[in-house]
Amino acid sequence: MKWIADENIPRAVLRGLRDLGEDVVGVVETAAGSDDRTVFAWARREGRILLTFDKDFAELFAMTPLPKPSGLVLLRLAMSPPGDVANFIVGKLMSRDDWGGCCSVIERDRIRMKSVFP
Repeated sequence: MKWIADENIPRAVLRGLRDLGEDVVGVVETAAGSDDRTVFAWARREGRILLTFDKDFAELFAMTPLPKPSGLVLLRLAMSPPGDVANFIVGKLMSRDDWGGCCSVIERDRIRMKSVFP
């Protein structure tokens, strides 16, 4: 899968995904300071799944869903040590392959997914 990680995603998550061979663009590494609409358009243009802690992206997704292979994964997790949260996030992301075309929310004890397709 192809990912775009918002600026608020720990670098340890980027490294963890890359170590598993995932194609990850980190906004913090390539376009720090980009506004939400720019990052959202980038995900759409490149067919990437947007990974973020920012709830504003869910509002953008509600107005204009990201079609497959793009998608949105919103993380709703209490912050813990970076290595711990990175391992948790990477494990959850790698546990599925159907993130595209969905607005997903990862919480500590569950994953909620809503497909944009009926």
